[in-house]
Amino acid sequence: MKKEPDEMFCWLDNAYATHDSGLTQLVMTPFVYEYRSDPRFVGLCQKFSVQLSRIHEQ
Repeated sequence: MKKEPDEMFCWLDNAYATHDSGLTQLVMTPFVYEYRSDPRFVGLCQKFSVQLSRIHEQ
């Protein structure tokens, strides 16, 4: 899914909908860093109150 952002965000939305506990860990991994400025990523983080400024500092 690394080069398939639409598929990745579909998976992430599903993970959120099913309350996947690993989701909060996933957004902090280097795998998704290139998508941090994507509005879908920002929206997803806002859904579970992840402070984006802390993610950008890493």
